[in-house]
Amino acid sequence: MELIDVIDENNNLIGKIEDKDVVHGTGMWHREISVWIMNRKGEILLQKRAMSKKQHPGKWSIVAGHIQAGETPLAGAKRETKEEVGIDVPEEKFEAMVCEKKECAFPNVQQYNKYYDYVYFLLVDYKIEEYVIQIEELSEVKYVTIEEFIKELKEKNEKYTYKYEELKETIQKLIEKRKELEK
Repeated sequence: MELIDVIDENNNLIGKIEDKDVVHGTGMWHREISVWIMNRKGEILLQKRAMSKKQHPGKWSIVAGHIQAGETPLAGAKRETKEEVGIDVPEEKFEAMVCEKKECAFPNVQQYNKYYDYVYFLLVDYKIEEYVIQIEELSEVKYVTIEEFIKELKEKNEKYTYKYEELKETIQKLIEKRKELEK
C-alpha cells in the first residue's frame, strides 16, 4: 500500500489521503515527481522499467514516482532517486524545472492518471556502474545523448513511457542545461 495526498484539480491539498491504486482506479488528482539526471558529458540517464510493473512494463523512462502523503515534492524527488537508482543526493542539488498538470489513461489497465508532475533536473558525476537499481522497479540503466534520445523517441516511441510531443519543452531545457556545461 502506498499512501498519497489527494488534491483538487488546481493542485490544492484537500485533506484526504488514499492508496495509490485507489487514486488511479478512481481518477483522483494527486502529485508525482520526475527527475532528469544528466552527467557532466551532457548525457541523460534512462532506466528500463521491470517487466513486473503494472504500467509500462519493460519501457524506458526516467526516475519518477508518487509524492507520499505529507511529503514535499523535493523530498519525494530525493527519496525516489535514492530508491530507484541508489544515489543519495542532497536536496539542494535538485533544480526545479517545471510543474505540469497532466492527464492520461494507462494502457492495458482500467486506471486513469490525473496529476501534477513536479519535474527536477539533477547534474551528477556518477558512472553507470555506480548506480544500484531497485530490482522490483527496474531492470537496467543507461546514459544516452539527448540527440539519441530524441531520435529514439521519434522513431521507436513504443520503447518509452513518453511521446516526443509531450517532452518538447523539457528536452529544450535539457539542451540548454547541456550548453551551460559546455561553457
